[in-house]
Amino acid sequence: MALTAISFGIIAMLSWGISDFLAKILVDKIGAYRGLIYSYIFGIIPIIIYILFVPQVVSITKLILTIFLLGAIFNALGYVFLYKGMELEKISILSPIVACSPIIIIILSMI
Repeated sequence: MALTAISFGIIAMLSWGISDFLAKILVDKIGAYRGLIYSYIFGIIPIIIYILFVPQVVSITKLILTIFLLGAIFNALGYVFLYKGMELEKISILSPIVACSPIIIIILSMI
């Protein structure tokens, strides 16, 4: 079980690293906001395909919906600032700062 989780973590690390590298190229060519929109549009296509082929029944309560919406808002804000930061600075400087986000997760989980 731990080996599988570690494998998924490594795949996520590689995916996000490559994604940030490609996003920086995109931001340099077309700008932060257009790059973010295109990234979201193309990123949601595989998710829609997955949902169509692997439907799951989920009962959504008001609490789950509220948490989902708050998470989506903070996720979108994070990406807006990440892409804007890519427009202004080198990815080699910005990415390690963004990678410190687990510190926030640790602090919030302790609260």
